[in-house]
Amino acid sequence: MLSNLKLIKNYFLLFSKKDIYELRKIFHKNIVLKDWEGLYKGLSAVTKKNKGIFGNCKKIKIKIINTIQKNNIVCVQLKIFINSNPKAIEVVDLITFKNNKIKKIEAYKC
Repeated sequence: MLSNLKLIKNYFLLFSKKDIYELRKIFHKNIVLKDWEGLYKGLSAVTKKNKGIFGNCKKIKIKIINTIQKNNIVCVQLKIFINSNPKAIEVVDLITFKNNKIKKIEAYKC
């Protein structure tokens, strides 16, 4: 069983690679994604949202600034670089785990 922090690093690596197939494997079937654009419930809805993000950008680079873990929740402060834009999107994610899978992602733009 991987630790939640290792799962977090793997999640952001797969997200950077835009690897929908592998992301689906680490998502809980009842995953919930809440971000500044909306609320998405279930594996299909979250996968569709990610495909939309990936389709709108050529390159994604994620830099993890800080992580805090408490039980089954990890708080991650990160910078997301899209395409060649040197200005990052600053985000804080609260990621909840259940049975070694990502159950909920709450993403807040700073």
